[in-house]
Amino acid sequence: MKKQLLTLVFLGFMQMSFAQFVSTNGPSVLSNVGYVWGRNDTGYVTKDKNLWRTFDGGKSWKVLSDGLPDQVDPRAIAEANGVLYIGTNNKSRAYSSADWGSTWKAETNGASAIWVPTHATSNGKVVLMGGTTFAPHYFDQTQQKWISTGLSGVTHGLRYVDDKTVIANVGSVSKGSTYISTDDGKTWTQFDTEPWASVLTLTAKVYDYAKIGDRIIAVPSMDGYNPQYTDDFGKTWEKGTGATLSGVFYYGRKLLVKSDGKILLNISGGVRESIDSGKTWTTTKQYFGGDFSLWKNEDILSSAGSVENSNTTQFGFISSTLI
Repeated sequence: MKKQLLTLVFLGFMQMSFAQFVSTNGPSVLSNVGYVWGRNDTGYVTKDKNLWRTFDGGKSWKVLSDGLPDQVDPRAIAEANGVLYIGTNNKSRAYSSADWGSTWKAETNGASAIWVPTHATSNGKVVLMGGTTFAPHYFDQTQQKWISTGLSGVTHGLRYVDDKTVIANVGSVSKGSTYISTDDGKTWTQFDTEPWASVLTLTAKVYDYAKIGDRIIAVPSMDGYNPQYTDDFGKTWEKGTGATLSGVFYYGRKLLVKSDGKILLNISGGVRESIDSGKTWTTTKQYFGGDFSLWKNEDILSSAGSVENSNTTQFGFISSTLI
């Protein structure tokens, strides 16, 4: 009897541990999974240079090869006006689909064969894309063409932080400057100052931004420093605490603001969360891999993760319901 009781307690503990993550029936190994997009029960995940899709909340997945070359290596995903856009590491470098991935066409007008997309963002109406070899471009629906935003250099960060505001960090390979636009990337205003490391008196590239109220939170690239935030649109910056950066992924989302105001920060070593608009961060027991996105009633779709920190069980695609 005692042995049976201990077994039941152990099973209950395991169920509590595993409840943090729900497998979406993706590949059961951590492989080359980097980018995701999700809404309701529809989700897209890149894996092994291919694009996978689910229409049933992750119960089943399909590789989208119809009209999309195999091994095209998708690097960024966004949607606008019911059209899906992906940036790829080879072939035509940009594709669109008006039927959620059943068929695709190359969007080469205004693009370049040397593009290496790493960032795509959308407010649901306009898509912008940038990468390691090019500054942000927006897609003009009327002309069916990629149009330069007028910025130049490498795209380090690119994100719509609300329906009207898009922020970009663009510059050299080693340094970036922050620009903000409220007209979908047609005109830009540069921030007065950048996040910095006081000991080194250096500015940094910024890999992602979030906005909550008038506060903008930035994730700089320098190891050993916390995210920083500005309440005056880049005139001054303050350092957060509790989320020391180390080995930050170049690609993928770093910040996500939920409807309750909680902010999630995805960095190597696990997910941090803030309930005071980025001033302080606490460690969670979650791990999301390279990219993550809101999905199904504020569930989280992640590109890679594990049920436990010990990595005893791993999923290529996971969802979290408790964060």
